Amino acid sequence: MARKSGEITRILKKYLKVILDIENSKGIVRVKDISSQLGVSMASVSSMLKKLNEMGYINYEKYDFVRFTIKGKGLADKFYYNFNVIYKFLVNVLEVDKDTALKQSDEICIDVSDEVINKMENYMLRNL
Repeated sequence: MARKSGEITRILKKYLKVILDIENSKGIVRVKDISSQLGVSMASVSSMLKKLNEMGYINYEKYDFVRFTIKGKGLADKFYYNFNVIYKFLVNVLEVDKDTALKQSDEICIDVSDEVINKMENYMLRNL
């Protein structure tokens, strides 16, 4: 099935999550930071940032810092929230080791549905 034009892909979601991670740790986000964290070329990062800019998720111009728009920050914050719920669930309920939980939570957080997050939270509230 073909994607609709303007639909955000998994890789673009991953970029938003990485941008938020860098912003939270360094305060400012540069292309080289994203490139380093994802292990891709700066040219690839610039291409993806251009797409995110066109879609209204970030403000980005070549050789400048990356900044979220309200729309982008809201989506990235959702991924961050999902990450925390999933991490706690994996560690506290399933007793997954912390390193594995970190890696898995980072991957799952951009794809998980609101329903699953709500069920995880409710389970933890009732049982922990």
